[in-house]
Amino acid sequence: MATLPIHHMARLSEDDSWSLFKRRAFGNERREENLQLGLIGKEIVKKCKGLPLAIKALGSLMQFKRSESEWLSVKDSEIWDLPDDGSNILPALRLSYEALPPHLRQCFTYCCIFPKDYRMENSMLIELWMANDFIPSKGQMRLHDMGHDIFRDLVSRSFFQDVKESNSGTIFCKMHDLMHDLAQSIMRYECSIMEPHEGMKIRDKIRHLSFNIVGFGETVPWNEIVFEVPSLRSVLIFESFIPNSKDNIASPCISKQKYLRVLDFGRNVDEKLSMSISNFSHLRYLDMSCSNIEILPESISNLQSLQTLKLEHCRRLRKLPKRMKHMRNLTYLDITGCDSLTSMPDQMGQLTCLQRLSMFLVGQDEGYQVGELKELNLGGTLSIKRLENVRNSEEAKKANLKGKHDLISQCKKILVENG
Repeated sequence: MATLPIHHMARLSEDDSWSLFKRRAFGNERREENLQLGLIGKEIVKKCKGLPLAIKALGSLMQFKRSESEWLSVKDSEIWDLPDDGSNILPALRLSYEALPPHLRQCFTYCCIFPKDYRMENSMLIELWMANDFIPSKGQMRLHDMGHDIFRDLVSRSFFQDVKESNSGTIFCKMHDLMHDLAQSIMRYECSIMEPHEGMKIRDKIRHLSFNIVGFGETVPWNEIVFEVPSLRSVLIFESFIPNSKDNIASPCISKQKYLRVLDFGRNVDEKLSMSISNFSHLRYLDMSCSNIEILPESISNLQSLQTLKLEHCRRLRKLPKRMKHMRNLTYLDITGCDSLTSMPDQMGQLTCLQRLSMFLVGQDEGYQVGELKELNLGGTLSIKRLENVRNSEEAKKANLKGKHDLISQCKKILVENG
């Protein structure tokens, strides 16, 4: 921790810049042997001025370009000559963004709803993209799988970085600050992050709003912010504890948002607010994780458009809606850590769109047994509890766990071996 002179990082040399670009643009192929492409590429690299992010982004872009004319169009693009507007957006990043297909642009720019240096979870990104209709359908391919392809594509193009996988298999990534600046500059009229030092006023055309509430103090002036924005699509909170603010959170201001598709209030949910949520007929993503709610209202089952329901670590939650089986579009149900749950809702097997179910409590009665899993095409981690209620091997076989190839939980192994 001694005091040392500041070390200013130098930009890459011309040789190192070309080496980095070449690996990205050509990979293991031998197109670099094309002398003309090599000459054009070196001119492009010079425009990057030794900045690694710019070189990686353009190198990733050029791997999709096959002809000399395409390479020349990048080298001679007018974007290189745009005046500096003070936004610090590198021309190379603008070029990379402009080359993206429309759906990739939407998925990337939406990520500016997260604060800078935020560790994004790929499954959460996919769920949010689905909720906002950013993922196009493609034949029989599931939107979830398309979302994974989009994520991998944005990683390969250097729009996401620092990709890491946890021991549980969860994949995280971050956006470079300059990539975040690029996304914000594009979404400045549609997306906003509220922070205490930036004041409380936002544009009335904002569609996606998040709160980085560290530093707000005990209360957040929801009425001053949310009520004045008539057509929000997303509301997210990234610090989920506000002391002594329950009455503030339960304010009727949020109930005025009739077009919400994404709502993440985390542990700030109380019984009153959970009742009003049922009015959001367009809602597709709902996160109530870590809240103290004990009973999820029956009215939640009226959310026929809901795709994602997160109740992770709601340790007091004892009961899910009885009519949950009617939520036919429900795709993800996370009840990890809901240790007080007494049972699953009746006939969960009718949720044929369900692809992720974190926990299943085996019951004894018809409609609550392990056979409810039979027709569900589940993946990811599934914890099956109360296995003592599985009466025999024939009943265990009804769960068809052998056919669920995307499952990675050890509970699958236990049931398969014993059934």
